[in-house]
Amino acid sequence: MAKLVNNIFFLIICFLFSCKQSKTENIPNYKQHSSSENVVVDSKQYKVTKSCHDNIYIIDLDLKDRSILIKNNDQQFKIPAAKLIEDVSANEMVTDFEIVCNCAKVNNEISIQYEFDLIHYKYKSFQHRIVFKDQNVFIEKAYHLYSGRQQETLFGKVFQGNTSYSYNSSIDFESDTTQIINFRNFQDENYTQNIDSYVSEIRDLYYQRDFDRLKLFADTTVLGIALYNLEIKKALVRYNDIAYYLEQAKAYEEAIFLLEKIIKEAPNRTVAYINLGDAYWGIGEKEKAKKAYLTYIEQMKANGKKSKIPQTVLERI
Repeated sequence: MAKLVNNIFFLIICFLFSCKQSKTENIPNYKQHSSSENVVVDSKQYKVTKSCHDNIYIIDLDLKDRSILIKNNDQQFKIPAAKLIEDVSANEMVTDFEIVCNCAKVNNEISIQYEFDLIHYKYKSFQHRIVFKDQNVFIEKAYHLYSGRQQETLFGKVFQGNTSYSYNSSIDFESDTTQIINFRNFQDENYTQNIDSYVSEIRDLYYQRDFDRLKLFADTTVLGIALYNLEIKKALVRYNDIAYYLEQAKAYEEAIFLLEKIIKEAPNRTVAYINLGDAYWGIGEKEKAKKAYLTYIEQMKANGKKSKIPQTVLERI
């Protein structure tokens, strides 16, 4: 069963809870664990894991108030989750349920992912990107992944302005979403997996200068799903095109994420090094940029293309 590929820049904090018919007394007591542990309650399986990256975020669960607690330094945020608990307990299709929180130092951002394993080899997950600002927590983006035997589809949504985050009826996470990428999961000798329409969408958004929407399509979550379903060596040029548009659109973090993977799979892909150097330069990582530029220069010289090296690259090293 396909699983949503997590951002490699993040460490994972997992915690899990359950209930039966929305009765608090039927929710198992939550305990902190240093390693994974499987728990079966009412024929549903739950996995509990607890860890944290440099103690930036501490994730906990308030069973009494049916809330997710996020502690950030001296701040504590309580996210209503009653609707989530009710939806899970009322859905007889759910066999496994897990909450995964990905912590990131960049922009004080945290990603909360709700994962559901369903019967008949189906899977879905909701990933919500939230940020802390002015003593509050706001949602910025949401992704929904639906996967089965026949296909895997990812939808996305951007929230405008300061939308306070809570998993309740005040926010409709599933409406007005855009299909971002789709893959077929079953064997078909007449079908070849591709990302052509996905690349075309990113290219069009770039030329339309719609960079906010482009970042929704080229988020590392989306790129991870693409890489999981279609490896780089089978679509090297297309992935390089994506990385180029991202770097040009100043989506540097996303470009670096993809370019590092391209170089790992295709170390002789010369153009990837200049794009990587430009992306690192864009975020102020000048030493890493110079390293990428030097490799680019070395390969250009080896290919007899020394005269085509941009003057900007030479000036930066």
